[in-house]
Amino acid sequence: MSIVLEAEAESTANQVVSDHGFKSLPICPFKIARKKEIEIATRDGMEPGVSGFLMRVGNAFGIYHSSRIQNDGFIRFSIAHELGHYFLPGHCDALFMNGNCVHESRSGTFSGNDYERQADFFAAALLMPESLFLPALRNAGSGFHAIGRLQHLCQTSITATAIRYARFAEDPIAVIISEGTSISCSFQSEAFKEIHGTHFFRKGTPVPAGTCTAEFNKDSQKVRRSSKAGAWASLDDWFDDAPQIEIKEDVVGLGSYGKTLTLLFLDDDNSDSLEDDVDDL
Repeated sequence: MSIVLEAEAESTANQVVSDHGFKSLPICPFKIARKKEIEIATRDGMEPGVSGFLMRVGNAFGIYHSSRIQNDGFIRFSIAHELGHYFLPGHCDALFMNGNCVHESRSGTFSGNDYERQADFFAAALLMPESLFLPALRNAGSGFHAIGRLQHLCQTSITATAIRYARFAEDPIAVIISEGTSISCSFQSEAFKEIHGTHFFRKGTPVPAGTCTAEFNKDSQKVRRSSKAGAWASLDDWFDDAPQIEIKEDVVGLGSYGKTLTLLFLDDDNSDSLEDDVDDL
């Protein structure tokens, strides 16, 4: 998705937050929907993978989320995603053309469709607006401890929180989503991108053998049980051309989602070591 679409989603979400008078976290998507007279309900029998749908009948709208979703943070994200389709310019015209009155979504699945990706971006920006999220992030700490504190504060899913954390973190951090032996996607802070030899992982790139994540993913029950693991690693375990800097690798299973979330980050003691290593390259 282009930077222009990201900026549009961020700006639109910020305007919605302002218009609805939110001054602190968490942001409640239910309150926004009620104010817009959008009905919200749970629906049984949705196809696996469908998180919810937006319905339009004339000028009336409804949002329905799948009863399969048991995670409160993901339910809120799914509703915020549908609100993205409602608020973002051009979405309703495109999604409800040719007489369609229902649009199904697979929020949080890293779709290649720009409308879905922009709605996901809007959802994250709505639930974790920069003006409120940044001060909380700076006091949250690092690793899963930080993600957990922010997740609790924002009432969001761990995946959405981690991705938003990486977007604004001032320190080097990478978020990697994987399934089995393959990487699904990755997100990196600006500081991480500046490290020599690092790069984004293409979808389908193998999880590096011998890493904590690779070992964790061998046991599907750990993923399903949302188990956690952690280990010290070297940056070049993940990126062949990166410097040999010690990093922390935190791993958590994402339950019924079937994927794994990995955080790669440096502790404070290794920040100076990284700067020394980069200066020598």
